[in-house]
Amino acid sequence: MSVFLGLFSRLGRRLIAILLGLGIALGFSVFPIALKAAEFTPIPSVSSGSRDVSSSAKNLLEQGMQAYYEGQLVSAIALWQEAIKQYQHESNQLGAAQAWTNLAMAYTLQGKGSEAKAAIANSLDLVPLPTVDSERLIRAEALNVQGILLLSWGQAQNALASWQQSSLLFQQARSREGVFRSAVNQAKALQMLGLYPRACQKLLDILELGEEKCSQLAITQLEAQLKPMVSLSPNHQAAWITLAIALRQVGNLEDSEAILQLILKKSPSPTQEGEIRFNLGKLFDIANEPLLALEQYQQALQFPLRPNQQMEVKLAELDLWSQQGRWSEVALNFPLIWSRLQQSPPIRGAIFARLNGIKQLMSIAQQAPVGLSLPKDEEVRALLEQTWQQTQSIGDRWGENYTLGLIGEFYFKRREWDLSRNFTEKALGIAENLRASELIYQWQWQLARIDVAQGHYKNAIALYQSAIETLKPISGDLAANPEIQFSFQRKVEPLYRELLSLILPKTDQDVVDQANLTTAKDSIESLQLVELNNFFREICLTRKPASIETIDKQAAILYPIILSDRLVIILSLPGQPLQAKISPVPKSELESTVNEFRYNLLLNDRQKHLDPAKKLYDWLLRPIEAELKQFSAIKTLVFVMDGALRNVPAAALYDRQKQTYLIESYQVALTPGLTLLAPQPIQQTSLNSLLAGLSQARLGFAPLKYVESEFKKIESLIPAQILLNQNFTKLNLRKELNSSVFPIIHFATHGQFSSRYNETFILAWDNKLKINDLESLLKDKEVEQGNAIELLVLSACETAVGDQRAVLGLAGIAVRLGAKSTLATLWSINDRSTSVLMDQFYSQLAQKKVTKAEALRQAQLALLKNPQYQHPYFWAPYILVGNWL
Repeated sequence: MSVFLGLFSRLGRRLIAILLGLGIALGFSVFPIALKAAEFTPIPSVSSGSRDVSSSAKNLLEQGMQAYYEGQLVSAIALWQEAIKQYQHESNQLGAAQAWTNLAMAYTLQGKGSEAKAAIANSLDLVPLPTVDSERLIRAEALNVQGILLLSWGQAQNALASWQQSSLLFQQARSREGVFRSAVNQAKALQMLGLYPRACQKLLDILELGEEKCSQLAITQLEAQLKPMVSLSPNHQAAWITLAIALRQVGNLEDSEAILQLILKKSPSPTQEGEIRFNLGKLFDIANEPLLALEQYQQALQFPLRPNQQMEVKLAELDLWSQQGRWSEVALNFPLIWSRLQQSPPIRGAIFARLNGIKQLMSIAQQAPVGLSLPKDEEVRALLEQTWQQTQSIGDRWGENYTLGLIGEFYFKRREWDLSRNFTEKALGIAENLRASELIYQWQWQLARIDVAQGHYKNAIALYQSAIETLKPISGDLAANPEIQFSFQRKVEPLYRELLSLILPKTDQDVVDQANLTTAKDSIESLQLVELNNFFREICLTRKPASIETIDKQAAILYPIILSDRLVIILSLPGQPLQAKISPVPKSELESTVNEFRYNLLLNDRQKHLDPAKKLYDWLLRPIEAELKQFSAIKTLVFVMDGALRNVPAAALYDRQKQTYLIESYQVALTPGLTLLAPQPIQQTSLNSLLAGLSQARLGFAPLKYVESEFKKIESLIPAQILLNQNFTKLNLRKELNSSVFPIIHFATHGQFSSRYNETFILAWDNKLKINDLESLLKDKEVEQGNAIELLVLSACETAVGDQRAVLGLAGIAVRLGAKSTLATLWSINDRSTSVLMDQFYSQLAQKKVTKAEALRQAQLALLKNPQYQHPYFWAPYILVGNWL
């Protein structure tokens, strides 16, 4: 065993450089799993424990290894085949098993799937029940290679099982390096299965970082751990890079980048630096930093990347150029990319690089200017058919499935419906056999589009609904990986929009189908659920059915649904069937009006905000005025806002007929959906509160001078414990929460709500508190004490500038922390007026006779009547999310 481990250590680094130079990759951009050299080392001769192998067979085995390292696969295969003959002649099963395992890997690198499968089966048959360490090591390496083969064929679950068996044998043989490699490989299988949080945790464990969380690492501790290491071993470097990729896949871009930058400081080899630069480019691409992404991609191309990875970089560049309309760069680079795609070898990584290139081409063709030179349809079809044959020849069912679906998409874009249906149905059949839900829903969706194109609307609706049902259990895992082909806004949300457009009326004269309205209402709430799970990068929310009749008989629920050509308002009134009203405003006009409204409110101009405020009122409320008047008992309007409307301060919508703001007529509340936050009346037994805030400048943020007076006024109205300035630390916050129950938690500090999980935070004295920090502090308290937070107040926080989905961060805080109600602001405003509003709000709440929505309304009206603060800039941004009672 010592000979085996010693040779492994000496040859590992050389193997990395040679294999990567050969262009070996089994990954693809839909599931970015790439073969790294650290996953396999050809096995040198190992003593059987009873007698040594013959000198001739041993020499052949090691000569084959030398040829393998030098990239001479044909010679290596010939030498190992001869070694097998000699071992068989000598009845030396252990030696033959070693050679068969090496041969299987060489065949894999040649793209000879069937030969590789037979070779590894022979190796495993020769060592079925290992009893000594040498036998355990041989079988463990064979199982390791089997896992690599299975992963390359898209059989991630079987690959995971193979690596788990391999790990057990490595443990029995006391091979720490083998256990380490098996764990890294298991993480890759989990990544392919879409189980990104589990993959990340597996890597944290093997790197002995088990106390860390994937959502936020302690980078300073990582720096301390990496600093003593002058250089990283190939296996450890592979593990750290894989961890960086896993962190990216769970949405933790900040720590992913930090790890890659730390590895760069370890003076990696040129090949390794190219890979790191490539992954940094992906990070910046996901973070919507195209210039930084392009810079990293261009730097990566200066290093000896694997050919398939070179293609991935070029395709990533091409995608960015097309998104930015830089067609000259597209025209310059695409001919070379297309030529390389046509010449790529029939191995899995190359096949999927080619398929993604073709898919990208079809997307570019739809938006490129006239005259841009692109391959003809006949060339694209020929390459797709060739790829289909190659996936069949290497036995890659995943690859075959993806190719067939892409051929179906090709014919769909050509409006050849029957051919498109034929290939898509074949793809769906294979996906169902593979139980690949992440592919099943795509082909169901594609078939629905074909039915719409052919006028088969009933079938299309059924297929859309099937696709959504397929997507539900996997939506969090799909969305958890921001760089794969399942980008939420581009690849998931349109599925819901297309169904909604199909089942909702187009005009007020259309017959309204109650079943369709119910489906639409459920779909928009499901969309909110999927989007929140996407925000958290995991499935953490489930639906809880709720009926308005059991919640509040004085509330009307409005579901404004934005479609490309119209705004549909679904109205839910107590005891009444659902109603739908249409505002024939295109999505583009609605969004521009929302932006104009927000911009003019922030300008604090007397009149400019009124025109868009009137338009939005006319579109959202005018169509349902008659219905609301019939129910004079309605006091609260609860909005389940959609898209850009989430950023609208509904209280400031302006009725041009009455010349009043909406808040003057109704209480207003927001909710991500009744099935997510089932409201209940506030518990009036205690209003004990914890107030934490900053009045002094801290960490680059300006002082909030009126926070102290705000706290004094609240303290005079309800019982309160105060943490101010240097006392407002994470540690002190934890101590206070552990010492008592606080139904009300009030933060008066800087903060930001963003559509990005890691960019949503509130500011404490010593650091930024992100959602996971708050969750660990507050949610645990809820579980331990059986008391949910009745009211979470986020004073002086704001939504991220330019982020149309920023309110998602606010809803995310409310849902994740289990807060029944959250009061926050859409933008940061004068903290003096905030102090006035909070005084009024708590004065109302302390009376224990009003709902939270009414307490907020009265506070806003108090500012509206104050000449100093009557402009909606001061009072409109306050929104109540969740329980309005």
